[in-house]
Amino acid sequence: MGRKTKRCFISDCYVQKDKENKEVVFFSVPSLSLKAWQEVIPKCGLLPTSKLCSRHFEEADVIKGRVIQDIFYPYGRWRLKAGAIPKLLLGTSNGSRSSSANARPKSQSNVV
Repeated sequence: MGRKTKRCFISDCYVQKDKENKEVVFFSVPSLSLKAWQEVIPKCGLLPTSKLCSRHFEEADVIKGRVIQDIFYPYGRWRLKAGAIPKLLLGTSNGSRSSSANARPKSQSNVV
């Protein structure tokens, strides 16, 4: 049926194109950062072959090109800065690790 759709490792992240940013880019887990990424992502099973989309990284962590003499030259393939860790829209996991980036500002209830 044509092109195979890449899927983001994060639960409930099924995006192919982002309406605001057009293309969504997928990044592999850097082998040196695997443990750090496993600590912040609530879903178990993250492997070096897993892919995360650009929606889970801050803009400053994604290298889209370089500037030479005040002219921006985009890379054909975006890259992550060394040490970049996913921080945005990481989802939740029942009773396991959580991230402050996942907190929903509205309707926070105090459950005891």
